[in-house]
Amino acid sequence: MSDLVRNTARTRRAILDAAERTFAASGGEASIARIAAAAGVSKSGLLHHFPTRQDLIRAVAVDGIDRFRSEVLAQVDLTENRPGKLLRAYVRAMCDPKEAITAAFAATSLGAVLRATPGVTELFAEDELRWRADLAADGLPIERVLLIRYGAEGVVGALSSWMIDPNDLITVRNELLALAEPD
Repeated sequence: MSDLVRNTARTRRAILDAAERTFAASGGEASIARIAAAAGVSKSGLLHHFPTRQDLIRAVAVDGIDRFRSEVLAQVDLTENRPGKLLRAYVRAMCDPKEAITAAFAATSLGAVLRATPGVTELFAEDELRWRADLAADGLPIERVLLIRYGAEGVVGALSSWMIDPNDLITVRNELLALAEPD
């Protein structure tokens, strides 16, 4: 891989990370200039990679979707040769969340910016359809999948507040994993 490609990838990553942080902190008030400064690039450098504010916001959304999926897939245990493997990975990712997952479920100004940007809602709707299809193909009854999935998502949402005791987290995680086993 050439230095140019590596530098381009690093610059894009820096811009996306800075945009996510800045939108989360400042919401719609976040300017392109402030995001560029936080990324350590010029405003024109940012606009070279993302020509419009909407392009940048959509790229933040796609990046979040991709990082979220990667975090879940990293939790797949390939030795689990039984139905529910992806669902159990989903539970593990939600109950021991990395930054990409907590960012996806935290109630911040970033969510408001994403929802207000044309095309982003459709990106999340497409991702939801993909998750539904993947989890439906995982081999467990869809009703159980939905219960476990939404329970796990509630856990990660509660983790960003005072609403869950760390000891209860272990119990909830273990119960959700047990429910995600085939009968």
